[in-house]
Amino acid sequence: FIHAHLPYAGYGSFDEYMQNFHFGRYMEAAAALGTESLVVSAYNDPVCIRSTLEYYTRNVADDPGLMIVMTQTGSHVGWYESKGWSRPVLWLDDVIVQWLSAV
Repeated sequence: FIHAHLPYAGYGSFDEYMQNFHFGRYMEAAAALGTESLVVSAYNDPVCIRSTLEYYTRNVADDPGLMIVMTQTGSHVGWYESKGWSRPVLWLDDVIVQWLSAV
């Protein structure tokens, strides 16, 4: 998927893409906000890969304003409770509301 997307995003190679766009930049930006931030991701995400998630979880976990929630599954933005597409239910909605109520 990523390799097919590269030319449309203006990248000549996968290495160029990884040097210019990676999940770590967003984790660093979230940690630098100076306000409470919630990051939710899944270990089986093919875009935000597990080794990157684990690295940034270890290196920004001491920031008191940053909460990182990792799930075993969920893939890339796969937070569905139900299988029906006509009325999808996202469990992430409840997590966000609970987090906002707590901060």
